[in-house]
Amino acid sequence: MTKLIAEIGINHRGELDNAKKLILNAASSKTWGVKFQYRSEDFFAENHELGSTLIKSELERSSLNTSWIPELINISKDNKLKIGFSFFRKKDLEDFFLTGFEIDFIKIPSAEFRNISLIKLAKTKNLPVMISYGGGSEDEIEKYLKLSNLDKNDCAFHCIANYPISIGNQQLSFISRMKNMTKANIGYSSHDENCEIALLALQYEIDFIERHICLSKEDLGLDISTSSDLNEFIMMNKIISKYNEIISCPRREINQGEILNIRSLGTGLYFNENHKKGDEILTSSLIEKSPATGLRSHEIENIQSFKLTQDVHKGDPLLDSHLNRLSKISIKVQEFRDAHKISLPVRLHDFKNIRNRFNGRFFELHLSYEEVFKIQINPGLLTDLIEKEDSISIHLPDYISSDSLIDPFSPKNNIRKKSREIIDTCIEASKLIKNISRNDCLILGSFSERSSEKEIFYKEFKNFCENIKNDHNIYLLAQWLPKKAWYFGGSAILNQFCEEEDIDLIIKNNISLCLDFSHLILSANYFNADWHDWYSRLKKQIKHIHISDGEGIDGEGVDFGKGDLDSYQKILNHPEIKVLEVWEGHHNVGEKFYAALEFLFDKVKK
Repeated sequence: MTKLIAEIGINHRGELDNAKKLILNAASSKTWGVKFQYRSEDFFAENHELGSTLIKSELERSSLNTSWIPELINISKDNKLKIGFSFFRKKDLEDFFLTGFEIDFIKIPSAEFRNISLIKLAKTKNLPVMISYGGGSEDEIEKYLKLSNLDKNDCAFHCIANYPISIGNQQLSFISRMKNMTKANIGYSSHDENCEIALLALQYEIDFIERHICLSKEDLGLDISTSSDLNEFIMMNKIISKYNEIISCPRREINQGEILNIRSLGTGLYFNENHKKGDEILTSSLIEKSPATGLRSHEIENIQSFKLTQDVHKGDPLLDSHLNRLSKISIKVQEFRDAHKISLPVRLHDFKNIRNRFNGRFFELHLSYEEVFKIQINPGLLTDLIEKEDSISIHLPDYISSDSLIDPFSPKNNIRKKSREIIDTCIEASKLIKNISRNDCLILGSFSERSSEKEIFYKEFKNFCENIKNDHNIYLLAQWLPKKAWYFGGSAILNQFCEEEDIDLIIKNNISLCLDFSHLILSANYFNADWHDWYSRLKKQIKHIHISDGEGIDGEGVDFGKGDLDSYQKILNHPEIKVLEVWEGHHNVGEKFYAALEFLFDKVKK
């Protein structure tokens, strides 16, 4: 992966505090290393050329105090940054190393790439030597690259030595020819006004990008016009770290965000009137409406008519089950589901149909925020669905409106108030369900929003859950989340209930958890960790389980066998309820639930 070097240069403006802030900014943006410029006190000669005088004045005003260097080195290393210095002459290089300073690389700037004696001296220090080749013709650069005799640990930077480079003068394709001139790594030293241009160099599979870092782009100074602030460094590192994923495409695949958007924006077929089982339906009588919940016109283009396998109402979407009879659930699979407490996610509108097909008593009610408020007005919507001895859980909606996620701790009064109203309504629904079923009904949700520090948030969340347990005798659980989640038709990077640090805080605060195995796999994959290790650490906190497979960092709820899930028997033997969270499992009266149950039964049957 390409590594980013933050050139601090003279942007500290001769102030130690600024230098330290720039190091910390580089570290927080996940930059690989930082670089300073070293000039001794007698560096400048008397000179009356206007350009040289202006540069000399600026450099003297922003000079690096030698006494700072040990502290700058220590801060860099403490923050896991590599640190290097640019040297312009042999005397400075020798004096620097006589002091015993320990750095990670030596840089030779463009103005000195012809100084072979300086380069040879740098090579004696047994450190990577990085050289910028700006301000030379192609033939000249090739000549001095060969004379420099760089090896695979060194780096040659393509560089245009203007500050800033005018757009169109980057000459980036020279990088591909530089690769044939040396054994060294290849980099790009950016003096571009727009940092995005530096990222175009990634197409040449370079090893380093060097760019000036500043505290503010509004500062004054020679290098500010070619510098990036913290936000731009974060953006660059984000793109650099994902560059191979951005461009790689061995096979074009549709992702889950696309599936949701295409369905939401597209049209499907709907019945235009009520019909009875056995009625002959002309496909021309169906109408197209959005969203594309059921079958679409291209999926039945060769079908002129069909006989209904079940009753339908006006406004129902056309499903595959209306054309073809559903597979029956065997008694053995039903017994297997009950024995392992495998619960099926249901919505208000499909609860009865799913129950009729799968029987059993374990279900998880997944509610939208609109449905929560319908239940608040009419609790009878639930009483008609629940039966004695049912074992029901309630999944809170992720959203409280079309543009806000649930967050009972939000500093925004409207979000906090609405979130708590939804939770309170679900608490009352839980009590109602328990009264009918005679079994506890826990509540779980995705608490992905946070406005406070993690330590504070987890304490606040623990107290919130304990108060609900004490006041209502109901468990409220947070579910483990993926690092990269699908929200609002796109993806979002989450910062809680998804990292190794969160495991420590969950255990420290003794927080009960709904462990979603697909989310666990995705979050562990994001950090190149082993999900089995995270599972072992979280095991004692588990009070509820969501089970499905996961692939990569965003392949949520993929069909069993297509992702990284294993240890089926161990998971199914866990004493808590396991909710079958297969992606879109509820479609077509739970056809994917059927396939998942068959898969699990075959995996663990004796």
